[in-house]
Amino acid sequence: MLSIRSVHPDWGDKMVASMMPNRTPTQVHNRWWCKVNPVLRWGEWSKEEDRVVMEGRASGLKWVVISEQNACLRNRALIALRNRWDKLNRRKKREEKKKIKSSANDSTSM
Repeated sequence: MLSIRSVHPDWGDKMVASMMPNRTPTQVHNRWWCKVNPVLRWGEWSKEEDRVVMEGRASGLKWVVISEQNACLRNRALIALRNRWDKLNRRKKREEKKKIKSSANDSTSM
């Protein structure tokens, strides 16, 4: 797909899909914008990015709105935002569970 897009940058998803057997335009679009596009950033996440993702979702914003409104998230795939949010939520729940367990142990030992 990368070779097709580099040779024909003006082609839409439908044209690219016509060159790829067994791929629909939707599959081509999702693969390009979630994985293959060379401008996508996959490195470490900053604290600012984490904060922006968590605050955006707490406000009920959609992934695309969060991404467009915050320059620090430029060139991050929308699926990467969702995956990061999931990871941060799991971590937060784990820490809350530890606190509850710890406070329960402290109150029973007295």
